[in-house]
Amino acid sequence: LVKVVAKGFIFNDNAYLHDGWNWIDFVNVVLSLVGLLPGIGNFSVIRSLRVLRPLRTMNRIPGMAPLILTAVRAMKPLANVTLGCF
Repeated sequence: LVKVVAKGFIFNDNAYLHDGWNWIDFVNVVLSLVGLLPGIGNFSVIRSLRVLRPLRTMNRIPGMAPLILTAVRAMKPLANVTLGCF
């Protein structure tokens, strides 16, 4: 909330929602608030996007980007091996 007030929400050049990582945070907060309403379904699958938040370190630690990209590229071959086991 402090960040939104300090930077602005949408309309400033340095606004909160001009950063893609802040969009992920915003969507998570909104879905969490919607999930609190009575009669609304479970958003647990969508809220699992919280897992993406640690990926912010990719921007802050220079050696982290190649590690993350390697892990992402390895997912398809790992999925093929996993499906081949069944």
